[in-house]
Amino acid sequence: PDADSKDVNRALDLANEVLGLLPGNKDALSTRAEIYVRLERWEDARADLQNALKQDAKDTKIHELLAIVFDALNESGVAEQHRQIMTRLKSEQADGVSD
Repeated sequence: PDADSKDVNRALDLANEVLGLLPGNKDALSTRAEIYVRLERWEDARADLQNALKQDAKDTKIHELLAIVFDALNESGVAEQHRQIMTRLKSEQADGVSD
């Protein structure tokens, strides 16, 4: 659906409801940030992702989304840092599984 669709707006409403019940929940923040990315609300997405990152700095999905957001904000250096962190974390996770 396009950014103005009822589905995206409904998803945002649901994410806001969850955050009303579970303020600061990392997964809910990350989900809402994904919706903000879809809506191209880059600053809102960045704020949610940075709050989520404080709770789990090893969450690869958060770093992946931050790379997208920082690219959109023309902060390619910061985006690249998050891509490198994401790559390192995925490598560490793969190494942990193979041990």
